[in-house]
Amino acid sequence: FLKSFYKNPNSKKALIFYSHGLGPDGLKNLSTKHFKEILKEAVPHLNLLWFDACFMANMEFLYELRKASEFTIASEEAEFTAGLPFQNISLFSQMPNAREAALLLARDYIDSYSYLKSGNQRNYVHVSSATISIIENKKLDAFAVKLKEIAQLYKSIPENQKIRLNRILSSKASMDDKTLIDL
Repeated sequence: FLKSFYKNPNSKKALIFYSHGLGPDGLKNLSTKHFKEILKEAVPHLNLLWFDACFMANMEFLYELRKASEFTIASEEAEFTAGLPFQNISLFSQMPNAREAALLLARDYIDSYSYLKSGNQRNYVHVSSATISIIENKKLDAFAVKLKEIAQLYKSIPENQKIRLNRILSSKASMDDKTLIDL
């Protein structure tokens, strides 16, 4: 399917995946490594890759897939059960660039759950938070360099402070999936 889908080399290319997200482990039934291989083999470079799945704005996962698209849209937290609003996806091809398209689609996502705008799915806001991230993938390499610097600083912290920091993060900065920490 993926090999034959994008026939026009000049078209704007977006790919939306609906699944259960597992953060750095990838999608349910599709590991990060396997997913990366599939995209590399079968899909031309995308303008936009959107994950309609929980926990997929995870830096480890995003870094592995950074070369697949210009922009990635994903939620770092658990998503609402209703998933994405698709009412404006047809506008993607009319947008001047991938950045503007990503902003429009992410805004639609938040608006669809908004009490202020009487969103269609606003009753779900009591179930989970509405978070969405737009990632400009070319910036992930520089971000990874900064994370390495933080990792070096972390190594210099005394062990008792590491334990305290981990306890604080796991209780105050964890997400719906308590094995994940949102920094």
